[in-house]
Amino acid sequence: MFNRQMEMEQIMEFLLRSGAEEEKAPAVLPIIGPGRVGKTTIIEHACNKQRVRSRFSQILRFSQDGIRDIKTIATLGDCSVIKLDDGDRAVAGGDNMTTLVIIEVTGDIDQGVWEKLYSDCRHQIGRGSKILVASRSEKIARLGRATQTQPLKVRLFTEEAYWYFFKARTFGSTDLKDHPKVAAIAMELAREMKGCFFGASVYGRLLKSNFDARIWSMVLEQVREIGRMNLLLFGKDVVDLWHVGDPVFVRRANNASSEYFVVNDDHQTGSIEEDLAQSGDGPHMSVQDLFLGENVRPLGRSKVLAYRSHIPPHYSYMMTCEVQRQQGVFSSRKKRIQHVAS
Repeated sequence: MFNRQMEMEQIMEFLLRSGAEEEKAPAVLPIIGPGRVGKTTIIEHACNKQRVRSRFSQILRFSQDGIRDIKTIATLGDCSVIKLDDGDRAVAGGDNMTTLVIIEVTGDIDQGVWEKLYSDCRHQIGRGSKILVASRSEKIARLGRATQTQPLKVRLFTEEAYWYFFKARTFGSTDLKDHPKVAAIAMELAREMKGCFFGASVYGRLLKSNFDARIWSMVLEQVREIGRMNLLLFGKDVVDLWHVGDPVFVRRANNASSEYFVVNDDHQTGSIEEDLAQSGDGPHMSVQDLFLGENVRPLGRSKVLAYRSHIPPHYSYMMTCEVQRQQGVFSSRKKRIQHVAS
């Protein structure tokens, strides 16, 4: 787990801690940090530790869609993903089922939804169970106060640590002294991405073990174009390329036309096939095809595989994209301005 030793120590201490308070009600650890900073990765690493797998009979995960509204809140029996089920025992196994519940959301959790969810957990899972709640919102810190648990803060890497992470993900053990031109461009690309964990994974996969300076220059210009275009459209600097809160407009790296592809959203799924079956959106492409493909052109809405985690349960990270010409891009901006004004 790169450069996250302190965070891993805090989450492991929480998960393995036992005591009178933990026996009375499920303890809650809020995990707070910017989008794609690595919160999910830290949780996955912890869940794959043998000590954690041995302690909990089951590990259940709620998706954001399952806890949006108190009227449609999911139950423990229909969690979106079951990460671990011990043997053939039932999911809601009562007092003898020590359970780790994982909740991942973007913002805050409605208080009524939380109270119902926590009440269900108290009555349906065994003593010593724990709950992890990951979000970008500082407001979820309140969820740990009832069990006197301080939130875990996951921060962006420093510039030096981010460069080391990006270099290791892209080049492995290759000595970049043998490729000074590519190394210089790679360092500039890392600076342009401003600590974006998701961006490092996407571009690391795209450029893995590639030493063609021409390709690197094209990609660097593409990332700069993302910043320029989204600054023009939304009137603010883009700190995180993939989480500006609005669609992200990107020109293909080797495309001189007026076409942009629009990244409408990104999300994680258990598998590509599962995601396509659930969404019904068109064919999927690789990120290499989308960014660099000379003979592949996305038609309409397309699913793009950004990257696949090497950590069990091997989530696939998908983007939903569509093509727009420059005139359509600025029409979108006009509509957005009119919507805000109204």
